[in-house]
Amino acid sequence: AKQAQHELLDDAANEIILADDDEPVRYAFGECYYEVTKEQAEELLEEHKDKVAEEMSALEEDLSNVRNTLSDLKSKLYGRFGKNINLEE
Repeated sequence: AKQAQHELLDDAANEIILADDDEPVRYAFGECYYEVTKEQAEELLEEHKDKVAEEMSALEEDLSNVRNTLSDLKSKLYGRFGKNINLEE
């Protein structure tokens, strides 16, 4: 979900590049929209993208820790019970 959100923010940044410099850009904040300049919109999007990237990084680290723990537990269980158990992948 975070990766999809990051891709949507990339798409929005690409659309802002195509916008005119003189026209205000509508920026969504929650359920509200407000108008900002093109430069402000680019800055806000970059900040939001950075925040989402940090969240993705933290989630990937947590997922890696869980996978390592799961792998360790599986090896201990197979070591103890051998082929008498069948653990799903």
